[in-house]
Amino acid sequence: MNTQTVLPNGKVFDFANPDYSLVELEDIATSLSYTNRFNGYFGNYNVAQHSVLVSEMVDSTLALPALFHDAAEYLIGDIVTPFKRAIERAGGHIKDQEYDLLYGIFCQLDIPWSSTLEWEQIYQVDKRMYLTEVQFLTPAHIRDLPIWAECLDEPLEPYHVSTIGHIWNSGSAGNVFVNEAERLLHGGKI
Repeated sequence: MNTQTVLPNGKVFDFANPDYSLVELEDIATSLSYTNRFNGYFGNYNVAQHSVLVSEMVDSTLALPALFHDAAEYLIGDIVTPFKRAIERAGGHIKDQEYDLLYGIFCQLDIPWSSTLEWEQIYQVDKRMYLTEVQFLTPAHIRDLPIWAECLDEPLEPYHVSTIGHIWNSGSAGNVFVNEAERLLHGGKI
């Protein structure tokens, strides 16, 4: 059974025997900028833009891990949370596998791994951004469905929809992601 995928740089990544030295910032940015949130059901709002906005909403000390919080999706796509939960309920371990991929990416890029408390802060912002995206992207008859809040473990309020501003095209999103990553990886200096 083939467990390999071809990365944007043309290198082959094997999920059964991961070689994180193949991970490159530009590939992450390219892939995330072409990966749409919500399975693309509500337009071309991509994971790169989402990640940049989450990194802007957290405490500045958490901006770097927040920017890369969905970086594993450059390898596996943006798998919708209800499907992940269904896999877990059936005995699968997709969350663990995604976590392992994310950890490998962080190690390769020399991104410090955050504490549990810091991850909770990042994911709190991520969840609020999710609700904001629902408000921004979906038509009213869909936006008001209770399913959106049911996907969360706790009641949260979205940010104001102006937080998103407008949807960035893939090229812009990729460029902003790379520029922000370079700035944060080099201590705010390029």
